[in-house]
Amino acid sequence: MSKDNEKLFSWYNQDGKENDIIISSRIRLVRNLEDYLFPSLMSNTSCKELSDKILTALGQDVIFYKKEEIPYTLLVSLKEQCMIDDRYFYAIALDLSQGMLFIINQDEHLKIITFASGFSCQEIFSRTYDYENKLQKKLKFVSNEKFGYLTARLKNSGTGLKLSLRIFVPSICAAGKFAELASVIEKNNLCAIPCFKNKYEDYFSNFFFDIYNWNCQSTSEVELLAQIKTLGDYILKTERKICREFADNNPTRVLHIVKSTLAKLLNSLLLTYEEAINAIAILKWGLETGVLTGISHTELNSMIYKLNTIYLVVINENYTFSYDDDIKNEPALLIQRLRAVVFQDCIQNVRLI
Repeated sequence: MSKDNEKLFSWYNQDGKENDIIISSRIRLVRNLEDYLFPSLMSNTSCKELSDKILTALGQDVIFYKKEEIPYTLLVSLKEQCMIDDRYFYAIALDLSQGMLFIINQDEHLKIITFASGFSCQEIFSRTYDYENKLQKKLKFVSNEKFGYLTARLKNSGTGLKLSLRIFVPSICAAGKFAELASVIEKNNLCAIPCFKNKYEDYFSNFFFDIYNWNCQSTSEVELLAQIKTLGDYILKTERKICREFADNNPTRVLHIVKSTLAKLLNSLLLTYEEAINAIAILKWGLETGVLTGISHTELNSMIYKLNTIYLVVINENYTFSYDDDIKNEPALLIQRLRAVVFQDCIQNVRLI
């Protein structure tokens, strides 16, 4: 991956507040311009004209790619981080200094995406709206006094704002109390979906969730921010309280889970991404329960992205590695072997307390 692309995604290498439990914060803000049809109805000429207008407003500091010009590694990385999907879009722009992605003419004219490590919703909220205010001076966004910002997708109308947290709540789940948390989330007109749903219920990778507002009409931007911040504080308090109680009451079980996972990791020759995510989750729980040392939550969080397939494919293509004869012609097994090696290198200083 290029240095510029690395800089865009460097947020996951940074220390973030409370990133033992709140992995990351994310904003997605959509806007449409006056005097243009929605993207699905636009001609190619209008699409290019609108794209040029948005690019001019963004300024010279952004890196611009039409869809067909996006480097393959960047495109796949964006997909793996759920920044874009397989739906059509015309172009993207990157502001590396702000760590922001702009998607042009997908389902809406402009989509602004901002990420940050940890519990950073206030920071990215301010950063995103400062940028949006600058764009407002150059672009006329279509809005209505009654319905707010108008969008092609009804659920985006109103504020156009989707604010989300990625959380890790192993103790709440292990204690069988996620239903209580889900009820609190629902009462706030938010929803929670698993990030790495696994068919094996005892996999700790099942304990990562994305929490977000499912529509943009139920509350104002400031009220949504306050809701998310209050909910985040509640999750932090609840997870830490249950973690202390669970670790005190189940020391043998906790130590067994963490110790057996660490032993398996250190002796693995092949590692799937699903297995890696589960191991990351258990090591994070080991840190949280106090039975593990020698690595940080920031390092473990970053491995969620560094151990994904595209990242490892790029490493494999740019460096020389020696593989055993029985797997050297098996691309999937090569990546599993490299994933095991990279993971083992990251945890070489990990020790049980």
